[in-house]
Amino acid sequence: MIAVVLAAGEGTRLLPVTRGRPKALLEVGGRSILVHCLEALATLEPDRIVVVVGRRKEQIASAVGGHFAGIPIDYAEQPEASGSADAILAAAAHLGAAEEIVVMNGDNVFAADLRPVLLVHRAEGHAATLLVERLSPERAVQGICRLGAAGRVVGLTEHPSEAERQTGVVSAGFYVFSSRILDACRRVAPSANGEREISEAINLLIEEGHPVGASGLDGWRVNVNRAEDLEVAERKLGGGGQLP
Repeated sequence: MIAVVLAAGEGTRLLPVTRGRPKALLEVGGRSILVHCLEALATLEPDRIVVVVGRRKEQIASAVGGHFAGIPIDYAEQPEASGSADAILAAAAHLGAAEEIVVMNGDNVFAADLRPVLLVHRAEGHAATLLVERLSPERAVQGICRLGAAGRVVGLTEHPSEAERQTGVVSAGFYVFSSRILDACRRVAPSANGEREISEAINLLIEEGHPVGASGLDGWRVNVNRAEDLEVAERKLGGGGQLP
């Protein structure tokens, strides 16, 4: 199993705190967001971790190094912000013949056990298994998951309508894939803004009859996109994970 962290974001919505450093190196609770991600992934004992970075590869590589908790780390470059599916393809050269690929968004701070997602994926023989969480419709603004029988995912909507947001079930930025995901990412058409998204690659798997499952988040996560998200994550870490 190889793990991939998508950490190429520049963090423009976090300016000015990201001036001079990438979002992945912003600190929460005394550790960078990227280190929080690596700590969560290390519990899964991957053979290797690939960190997908943007134009500040040297800065991130210098801060993290070539190993974490004894696990080798490689770095792959995604020079342009061309979407999460494209980011996975940027890591493809480092994946070899891996049959199991774990992917984590590099702007999440987790306090959750991710191993159940991996166990569900293996037990059910899914092509993909998503970590999902339930949010209020006001907060469910991206990555809505539509669930069918037996908890199978029957579709994802990256930018949901008001009606679609009412379910409140969203992708929580952690995935376990079979190697099929690479071919699906290659076949995703760019969106109107030129990006190829992982949600559309997963939709391709679903349309072609490959089983896609979901596992609920037991714990909490904060997706860090704005300055107030950093504050929320700090408070949650400092308060034992209680809501702010």
